Order: sequence, then C-alpha cells, then structure tokens
Amino acid sequence: MIVFTPERLRFEDIRDRAEKFRLGKHYASSFPINIEEVIEFDLGLEIIPVPTLKQRIGVEAFLSNDLRSIWVDKTEYESTYNKRLQFTLAEEVGHFVLHRDIYVQGVKFEREGDFIKAVLGMNQDDVTWIDRQAREFAGRLLVPKDYLESYIKKNIEKINSALENLADDEDYTGLIIENFSKKVCADFNVSWEVIKNRIRKEGFTKYFVIPND
Repeated sequence: MIVFTPERLRFEDIRDRAEKFRLGKHYASSFPINIEEVIEFDLGLEIIPVPTLKQRIGVEAFLSNDLRSIWVDKTEYESTYNKRLQFTLAEEVGHFVLHRDIYVQGVKFEREGDFIKAVLGMNQDDVTWIDRQAREFAGRLLVPKDYLESYIKKNIEKINSALENLADDEDYTGLIIENFSKKVCADFNVSWEVIKNRIRKEGFTKYFVIPND
C-alpha cells in the first residue's frame, strides 16, 4: 500500500488557494477561464489525449506522476459539447497545486493501467479526501465567487419574480437555481451543474428564497 498523509485542508483554505492561484497566473486571471491555456501556458504542462482512456481505466483524465502532463480521454477531449471536461481538467490542476507532495512521496506509475493500481494501493479514505479537495479547488477556480454573485445580483429581479410565481411549489428553490444555472453557465464555460453546486457551496441559496416581509 502506498502510504502518504494528505493535508486536511479546510474548504475555506482551499478556496483561498484557488483565488490566490487565479489572481497570480496570467491565463487563470482571465474570464471565463480557458483551463487548457492555464494548463499549457501558466503551468507548462502538456495535455496528452489518450484513445479509450475512460473505457479502459474508468477515468477521463489524470495528472502524470512526474507532474509534467495531464492525460485525458481522447474522445472526451475532442467532444465539442463536453463542458464537464473543463471541470475534470480543473480538478487535475487542483491536484497539481494542492497535492504535489503526495506525488513526491511515492505515487508512481508509467502506464494508464498502473494509475489504477496506484490508486487501489492507497488508503481509500485518503483518496476520497484529496478528490474532494481537488473538486473544491476546481469549482472556485472556474466559477469565482465574486463573478457568480455579480451574475446573481444582475438577475435578482427576474429571480424574485420567478419565486413569486412558484411560491406554492415546495421545490421552487431548486427549480429557480437550476433555471438560473442553465442560463449563465455558458458565460462561465462550464456545465450548469457546476454553477448549481457553486451556488450552494458559496452560500448563495439565500438569493433564491422568498424574502421575509
């Protein structure tokens, strides 16, 4: 079993690191973020499309053990409509920024199949923990808090109007958030599910409830 001790970062700390990274890198500071430019030009990593990667080992992408490249499923990479891949690549950036020490400690593999063997050789609680950290980093990187809140406030009248019309529907909050997320996700170059999750994690559901009189 590969032994390492991932740092137990608070989500607040991860968000701070994502913001620091975003503001400190040329391509990461643009909006919307082009994650491929961040990977290739800000970090100097190579993106390597690999045929049938997802089919063979069950993942869309992973960071190489030498921290020099990200291997990605070729079909997913070439899909014009795959907004989810933006988030997947951003997760690997999260691993690169947050988990370099883990790779240095001994997560080694040379071929795709070795990646799965390496992961299976780790403590699965630790794997779950670092994946959650990378996802949180990716979410804040691709959907900056201040940008998202600004989009919400620009649409607050429409949101309030929709809330009033759906006030008797017990699922009104989820419906309005979903509709809003689908409306703005293209501007962030991510899937609408990413926007929905960021609204919840950033505490912005408060904008999607009927205000008390």
